[in-house]
Amino acid sequence: MTFNFTAVLLSLACLSQVALGSVIVCEHSTLYLSCPFYQRIYVGTANYGRTRGKSICDSSSTPNHRVYCGSHTSTSIVQRMCNGKNLCNVPATNRVFGDPCRGIFKYLEVQYACF
Repeated sequence: MTFNFTAVLLSLACLSQVALGSVIVCEHSTLYLSCPFYQRIYVGTANYGRTRGKSICDSSSTPNHRVYCGSHTSTSIVQRMCNGKNLCNVPATNRVFGDPCRGIFKYLEVQYACF
């Protein structure tokens, strides 16, 4: 079953107060997500890789040109680790997500909601 994240959020917004968030952490860091004590995390999308230029998580291994790469399992991994919890921690590492862009410094980007 596939969910339309935008449709789910719009429906939830009509029913209650929904807090939306977007977080980026660089490779070898840990993503920390949390919601108020009465709400739970719902991860909409996640990508571990690189889809933007050097402006995000720049390093000596970041190419000058745009690179589009990512782990196709990023969303399901972060959802499994975080959905339904009040808080969660996700290491942004190749060990967790595999290495979708060999030799390129990556980051984990997550869009989520608290409801």
